[in-house]
Amino acid sequence: MCVGSLLSFWVAPFRPRLSLYRPARRYFLQYGKHLNVTTLCIFGVMSGGELVIGRLLGQDALGFYQIALAIPLLLGVRATVLIHQISMPTYALLQRDQLGVARVFELQMGLVGLIFIPLAAGVAVLAPVIVPLAFGDQWLPIVDPLRILCLYAVCAGYLSVMTALHYGANRPDLQMKSWIWQFFFYAVLIVPLTMGFGLTGAAVALVASYAVGVLLQSFRTRSLIGTGVDATLWSVGRACLLAGLLAGIILLISGATSTPPASWVLVFACLGGLGLYGSYLWLVEVPRLKVLWEHR
Repeated sequence: MCVGSLLSFWVAPFRPRLSLYRPARRYFLQYGKHLNVTTLCIFGVMSGGELVIGRLLGQDALGFYQIALAIPLLLGVRATVLIHQISMPTYALLQRDQLGVARVFELQMGLVGLIFIPLAAGVAVLAPVIVPLAFGDQWLPIVDPLRILCLYAVCAGYLSVMTALHYGANRPDLQMKSWIWQFFFYAVLIVPLTMGFGLTGAAVALVASYAVGVLLQSFRTRSLIGTGVDATLWSVGRACLLAGLLAGIILLISGATSTPPASWVLVFACLGGLGLYGSYLWLVEVPRLKVLWEHR
């Protein structure tokens, strides 16, 4: 928190002071109302699943789910807090510069994809190795939920950038509306998916809620910035498409037979998918981000 606060002040220096100015107090209360509703919805999405799993599947399953969720949180989602602390004052300073906002937004979304997608794919591929080494063989049931929750980490990374943009642009209502829909979507899915598919179903419900959030907030970000954000959203779509290809290969590997030919074919297919994504990053995303960084 201290590091994030210092970096935030370095990006956008500001000296807070007490004020009894009535319009400022009214604005603060209005802003806080949206923020509080959003916080309650986030709490419901992140903690509601634990309540459902504990009631339906028992304490052991709840422990498995908490460990499976802790790994993506440790690897990536904690970094989103730092991203938000740094980005929000930047967008607040650029409120009147729409072109500057679009450029910073594109740079940050590109960096999130560049970092989070390979990290999540790597954890998903290596989950059967990471889990027994880190926690022991008794925790192997978390492998499948963990693979799905890696997608949650990617979605959370993209949402952190859009959250900072909306708050920095003085539009907390956009976040509130998005999270209300995410909460209701999650509430509808969590019970039937958990009853039908156990921990894997609970992980799918969380990822689906965050995927809906990415979609809704993308539309609202486009309405806020304009068509200048289209290139960024297309870039995110391309990256997610390739990530989906990798996820499909991972699922094939997990369901492959033990015969050597089939396993080797799938291993080479996975390596080919990783090479394809690496080439895409190097040839498309890296040059684009270099241009944005040089003209930041």
